[in-house]
Amino acid sequence: MKKKMKKRKQTKKKIRKKIKKKIPKIKLKKRKVLIVSKKKNKKTLGLRKAVKIKFQSFVEAYNSFREKRAIKRLKGEKEKLIEKEKKLKEKQKRLQESQKQEGIIQPEEGK
Repeated sequence: MKKKMKKRKQTKKKIRKKIKKKIPKIKLKKRKVLIVSKKKNKKTLGLRKAVKIKFQSFVEAYNSFREKRAIKRLKGEKEKLIEKEKKLKEKQKRLQESQKQEGIIQPEEGK
């Protein structure tokens, strides 16, 4: 009976040892694979990212150029509006002066 007990204990120990040994190995393998795959993903850049990095300075320069161009255009439009307003005021003054002169002259002719 003691032999049977010893055999059972030994077989249980062997099985437990085998199970314990197998489980950590599998976990380590999975971790290594994940680590390697993460490193591979970090090394390879997509085409879009590579182009973005290369031409970043050109993009910034072009954006500043567009902003300056828009500011110039707005200033030009503002100046044109001011000039148009001045011309309209001058025309209105001329019309009023001409109407006054005609109005003054017409009653004198009518008398």
